[in-house]
Amino acid sequence: MLAKERRDQIKHILDIEKTVTVKNLAADLKVTMETIRSDLDYLSKKNFGIIKVHGGAYKIDTFDKSIPIKLREQVMVKEKEALAAKTMQFIKDGDILMLDSSSTSFCIAKQLNIKQIKATIITNSLTLINLVSTNPLIKVICLGGTLINNSNAFRGIFTIDLLNQLHGEKVFLSPTALSKDFGISHDNEFAAQINSRMIENSDKVFLVVDHTKFGKSSFTKICDFDKIDYIITNKKPSKEWLDFIKEYNITLKCN
Repeated sequence: MLAKERRDQIKHILDIEKTVTVKNLAADLKVTMETIRSDLDYLSKKNFGIIKVHGGAYKIDTFDKSIPIKLREQVMVKEKEALAAKTMQFIKDGDILMLDSSSTSFCIAKQLNIKQIKATIITNSLTLINLVSTNPLIKVICLGGTLINNSNAFRGIFTIDLLNQLHGEKVFLSPTALSKDFGISHDNEFAAQINSRMIENSDKVFLVVDHTKFGKSSFTKICDFDKIDYIITNKKPSKEWLDFIKEYNITLKCN
C-alpha cells in the first residue's frame, strides 16, 4: 500500500471513529508502529483537523477540543493502572474523595472496587459513575450539568454550582500539563475550572501524572504549585524538578 493510500485510509477511519491508536492502526494496516507514527505526524501537520498525541490521534470536535475519553482510556494503560495502585496507600475507609473526569481517575475508581474500600466519591465523570454504581461500599455524588459526549463528563454552571456546596477530604486529579513557569494546566477550559474548584474545596490535593506531563503547558491554567500537597508519578523527575517540588514542600511518590 502506498503512503498516500494508507494516509487516506487513516483519515477515513478517523472520520468515522474519531480516535485511533498507533498499535491498532499498525495491526489493521499491517505496517510498523513507526510507520503509523510518521503518518500521523504528517496528517497532523496538514489542515485535516487531526491532533497527534502520545499513542494515537483524534479528530477535533467542534465543541470540545480536548483529547476524547475513548482515546485516553487506550493509551498508557499500564502506567495509569500502576499510578492508580500507588494512590491506594493514601486512601482509607470512610474517606470523602473528589475525582476528576480523567482516565487516571477511572483507574483509581477501579482500584477502590478491587480493594473493597468504603468511600464517598464526588465526581463529574459519567464513566466513573457507571463503574462504581453497583458497589455497595461506595457512595457516589454526581456533579450533574451538561453532559459533554467527547469526555463523557458533566460540565458547566450547574456542575460548578453543586461543587460549590461540597467538600472533600482528598482530591485526585490528572491534569494535562505541569510547568514550572505556568503551573498546572488542562487542555479544556471547563475541565480546568472544575479541577480548580475541586482543589479549593478539598483538604489535601494529589496530582497523579505520568512522566510525559512534566515540563509542558496546556490551554488553561488550573492553579499554581503552592496548592499541591502530593505528586504521584511513574518515574523520578529531573534534578531541576526535584528541587522545584522540594521548594514547594510537595510530597513526591515515584516508586
